[in-house]
Amino acid sequence: MIVRSISWSQWVVVVFALGGPGSAAVAQTGRIAGTVTDTLNRRRLAGATVLIEGLKRVIQTDSAGRFEADSIPAGTYQVTFRHPMLDTLAIRATPVSVVVPAGGLGRASLGVPSGRTFLRLCAAVPGALSQSAVFGLVRDVVTNDPVVGAAIRISWVGMVVDQRLGVRRVVDARADTTDKEGRYVGCGLPTDSPVTVTATAPGLTGLSAEVTLRPEEAVPFHVSLAPTGATADASLSGRVIDGARRPLAGADVWVVSGSAESAVAKTDSSGRFSLSGLMPGTGTVAARRIGSAPASRAVTLASGGSTVVQLTLVQQAVVLQELTVEAKPVSRAARSGFTERQQRGFGKFLDADALSRLAAGDAGGVFRQLPFIRVTERSGGSALMNQASRGFGGGGPCPMVLLVDGMVTPPDALRGTPKEYLDAVEVYNNGSDVPMEYASPATACGAVLVWTKR
Repeated sequence: MIVRSISWSQWVVVVFALGGPGSAAVAQTGRIAGTVTDTLNRRRLAGATVLIEGLKRVIQTDSAGRFEADSIPAGTYQVTFRHPMLDTLAIRATPVSVVVPAGGLGRASLGVPSGRTFLRLCAAVPGALSQSAVFGLVRDVVTNDPVVGAAIRISWVGMVVDQRLGVRRVVDARADTTDKEGRYVGCGLPTDSPVTVTATAPGLTGLSAEVTLRPEEAVPFHVSLAPTGATADASLSGRVIDGARRPLAGADVWVVSGSAESAVAKTDSSGRFSLSGLMPGTGTVAARRIGSAPASRAVTLASGGSTVVQLTLVQQAVVLQELTVEAKPVSRAARSGFTERQQRGFGKFLDADALSRLAAGDAGGVFRQLPFIRVTERSGGSALMNQASRGFGGGGPCPMVLLVDGMVTPPDALRGTPKEYLDAVEVYNNGSDVPMEYASPATACGAVLVWTKR
């Protein structure tokens, strides 16, 4: 059970009547200094209110999470803190004991309980894959009220060895429902591979996002859902930098919120970008640039407001000393297993020669000639609809996932890209045929894999 926020009536306020500013009085006092750390997100906590038992003092941490209090009578004190994050998580901070010597300094290191602390919320889970968990709070992004009774599904793709069918992929899941505080928890989850957290509630737009766990770790993932039919009035801006904190120009940035994808923004010479007309709520912002490893992160977009983020793309190419090599060039598609998958025959494959024979000038034209796929325009951008599938509810074609060089990408990111830039294309109209390394719950309707030329 989650421990509720602390009742501050338990703190006893004692007013010390000190004498005049004499040297003896000064000698009987000391100082308390320290830091408050958000151990869940691995950062210092600014704006926390530090409380010293028995003293009527209000101390705020600065932007670096530091605090200091002087004129503290010598003695031993219990020190704790308050912060809105604790109320959000419905927990309390554990007090620490600090000794203040006369004329000296007592130090206190305070922090939000670590992720392992939250593992105690998990009862024994049948078939648990690890001692890792995801927990969080679901709120209405417009009213900021907790969403009671939201359905939470945490799913992942695993392997099953069957004597009759051999090795096959299966989608496994844990389920939970938010309580009256809007809280949920998923326990016994796999580690070192993504799990997909899906949240749905009546009258609100559902969403899915990926979270990666490490062994024996509890990760907070808070969700904000927008009312059905909400206006796309959120905006996002920020910068894309490299590992040396230099701005990166020409990077593609987009937002995925639920099943909708935004238009693609390109960073300017200072690495800045801006996107508007976005659906409010929790989504994923992603960025990619040739020569750098792609990056993505969860982001909550405020209704009618602007959110600022920063993404770091680490250089992917390694510059080596000059040398002479004589070898037959190997394409990116071949390096990624295209030939082996083509030989297995699960899917439809177009290599560079097949693409050259298509009557298409750009990537959009290629998509329109792929079998059983229709390119549709939606408010959030274009989508690749699988005409061979009727979707989960049988109500019609469903959207396929596009992966460019292994990364989920909105179709608009390739708009206007010359066909000659493409090396190979793989089409999987059946979600069960999607290669294991690219499969996820989001690819249940199929996937299109595009490999570009270096």
